Amino acid sequence: MLASGLRFEVAAQPGQTVKPRLELKFRGAFRSGMTSLDPSDIPPSANGLKVAYERGTMVERYEVGVNAIEQSFEFASEPSGSGDLVIAFDVLGNVRAPALDHPRHGALEFSFEGVRSIRYGEAYGIDRSGRRVLLATAWDGVGRLELIVPADLLESATYPLLIDPAIGPTINVGGASFNDVNPDVAHDPEQRTWLVVWQRVFSTDSDIRAALYDEDGTAISSSVSFESSPSRDAKDPSVAFFRGNGNVSNNRFLIAWSESAAGGTTYGIKARLARADDGFPAASTFAVTSPALGVKDSRPDVAGGPPMLVAWDRTAAGETSPRSLHYRTLHWPNPSIAAAVTVESERTLTTVGSGNVRDVRLAQSSLTLLVGASPWSIWRATWARFFPTPAPGDADIYTTSFRTVPGLPGSTVIEPLSTVPNAATVGSDEISPDIALMASSLLDVSGAHYLIAWQDEAEIRGQMYDTNGPMGGGIIIQPAAGTAHFQPAVGAGACEFTVAYLEAGPGEFNLDVYGARVLPDGSVPANHRLIDNPGTTYQEHVRNSSRPLTLSSANRKRNTSLVTWMGQTGPAGGGLNDVRARFFEPLAAGVSPFGAGCAGPTGLVPVIGIAGGLPHPGNRDFAITLSNAPSSAVAILALSTTAASLPIPGAPGCVAYGGPPYLFLPTVTSPTGTASIPLSIPCTSALLGAFVPCQWAIATPGFNAAGLIVSDDIDVSWFH
Repeated sequence: MLASGLRFEVAAQPGQTVKPRLELKFRGAFRSGMTSLDPSDIPPSANGLKVAYERGTMVERYEVGVNAIEQSFEFASEPSGSGDLVIAFDVLGNVRAPALDHPRHGALEFSFEGVRSIRYGEAYGIDRSGRRVLLATAWDGVGRLELIVPADLLESATYPLLIDPAIGPTINVGGASFNDVNPDVAHDPEQRTWLVVWQRVFSTDSDIRAALYDEDGTAISSSVSFESSPSRDAKDPSVAFFRGNGNVSNNRFLIAWSESAAGGTTYGIKARLARADDGFPAASTFAVTSPALGVKDSRPDVAGGPPMLVAWDRTAAGETSPRSLHYRTLHWPNPSIAAAVTVESERTLTTVGSGNVRDVRLAQSSLTLLVGASPWSIWRATWARFFPTPAPGDADIYTTSFRTVPGLPGSTVIEPLSTVPNAATVGSDEISPDIALMASSLLDVSGAHYLIAWQDEAEIRGQMYDTNGPMGGGIIIQPAAGTAHFQPAVGAGACEFTVAYLEAGPGEFNLDVYGARVLPDGSVPANHRLIDNPGTTYQEHVRNSSRPLTLSSANRKRNTSLVTWMGQTGPAGGGLNDVRARFFEPLAAGVSPFGAGCAGPTGLVPVIGIAGGLPHPGNRDFAITLSNAPSSAVAILALSTTAASLPIPGAPGCVAYGGPPYLFLPTVTSPTGTASIPLSIPCTSALLGAFVPCQWAIATPGFNAAGLIVSDDIDVSWFH
């Protein structure tokens, strides 16, 4: 942070010798009839990782995080003048972004040496009542950037008003100097890591690479090789989480892929374990299948446990398309011992005499059902089936549920294979299925929900299932609405599903990534939330992470997913392919500090805080904390639903920041003047739009006429 403004750098990507750098210099805030705020260089004030520039009636703030910077502009009252307010910057540094043809809400993506490096924009106006309004960003492509605050927000806001753009690095999984395609992603909810795997294409062969990320988007490891032999052609990787026998240090990911000798005609399925804490190989590669000459085992998918399940399609020797689907279960007494892997016998999921079957997808986890003394694993699969007649052919979506137990040669069909309701219309192609499973734990057989989603011509549709069959009617996740939608990717959280998909933009090579929220009852509260809109870039092969099931229902509850996809690095369909990723929070939670507390008998000012992470839906660990309070004193946490600034009679300098009605939660402070009240956040979409001011009142008999002091306030809210 400099007197001239912000300089933001991110780590150099592979092959880069200089760090990508974005510099923002404040040029003024303009409104008709208003004198522009002073753009001159001024030294910032700092408090730890927080920095502020006082610019008259506006405060420009920055808070430095682990992997991003929070920038905001606060107005205590409505700026003078009339019309829209424009906050303008000069943009410097070594990164570039194409000009916007019109102001829009969304992120600018600045690139350095062809690699997308820094995102800026997606700004909101947020007033004290929790109201959030999308703001447009304007960019001339040369050096002037503007945030536009509409007049109706300025005139109707409950002040203070916060202008809140986002700034941070992009997640470039492989880097733009390689040809990277076909990504997949899986999540370890215990170590809070995500593993992205992909295929790296060279002139004569392909390799399998992986990168591990933490929940801040920081790369723990990058471009780790899992198959790199120049004599082997490895492609179409898939990955799933494997919980290691109750010991977090044994948590693993299983990566499976299709592999042949380079230029060969025979492809088998290979697999390898990755450690969930650093993303590096935990064992040697082993064979899942060893097919006969000329047979192609392709497009594997993996589901987690233990045990693990690997499914794939098979093209027989002499055939040109796959006509059967197969699977095998794998289990380890100890996943850190490579020799202990047991690959069960191959089983057939389905075989067809004409047309083809492909794109088999597995729910990310099995459920566990005790049958006598045996723990049976319940699985569900979905796939696309193509019929050659009637001409020109027709594609439908199929599904089945079955259970297996390690050591037994067969499996028991729970639900015979059948078409998914509303996914077998003759003359309409239903393709690109995906599936995810949501349940409280591995043992929650009765409460399990599966969501199957697919592409139906230009629409994205879905169907909910339980362990016995379909539930409710068909779901239109995203209607055509005048444009085409492709390749849904389903992720399951603790409370709801996320469906990511592609949408055709106005240009020939313009495909953008969007997300939809789908609740277990089949409702779709939001179906068109932007995840990535790079402009004229071709993108495909979207994948979405799910929260795997474990034995514990008390595990960390989140709905966050990491969406990954392949995109071309050049405009108009040109350039190499790279793998991109972005976190998607279906229902976000915010905690905003407000106001100031008042000092007590010791001269200390009580301070409110939070513990247990942000109050995301399903977070059972969230708590409101108190510090700097008198010891062993009665303390009351006051929760409200309306913003206020009410002086408290008999308590000079003390202000109540929430208005009635109140919910009062009492406790007693510790000998060191601290307290905490847990507030378990329910798994519900009803939180959307809720606004809860929170403030402590602490009893101080005889200190003032009111006999109390108060802390500062935090405003908790939930939003898209």
